[in-house]
Amino acid sequence: MVPLDRREYIDIGIKVDPTVSQAFPSAIDELREAGQCYGHGRTTATVFHLMRALEVPLSVLSADLGIVKHSPTWNAYLSAMADAIKAKFPDRNKAHAEKRECFAALEGQLRAIKDAWRNPTMHQIAKVYTDDHAHELIVLVRGFMREAARELQEPP
Repeated sequence: MVPLDRREYIDIGIKVDPTVSQAFPSAIDELREAGQCYGHGRTTATVFHLMRALEVPLSVLSADLGIVKHSPTWNAYLSAMADAIKAKFPDRNKAHAEKRECFAALEGQLRAIKDAWRNPTMHQIAKVYTDDHAHELIVLVRGFMREAARELQEPP
């Protein structure tokens, strides 16, 4: 049986703002799968699908910064981001300073997610996530994707 408070997750997946759906449409299937897994109590699978959903804003951010993927790892993107942010927004004016701050914040959040969630999920096969872990990550991913959607848009 599915608890009543989880039914919505099974029906619609992880609920995100419309701006997120518009900015990252190719992440929606993974968010739906993550929600269905969470609704059925498959919390480790929830975390796995959330990591896959984050691949979309990571790639959009990297492409926006002109970073070419040389490796399938997040680190390949993230290690090039600081320099790419400085190169794209080199001016000392307020607009460039705000963009540098915003993009650096997105990069920092992705780096933290990579170290705390993605690497253990993808590389530690025995890693098991609890209900609390999955719920915490749902909140984190929603917030990150909402922030990223303010600046980024997946190409059509």
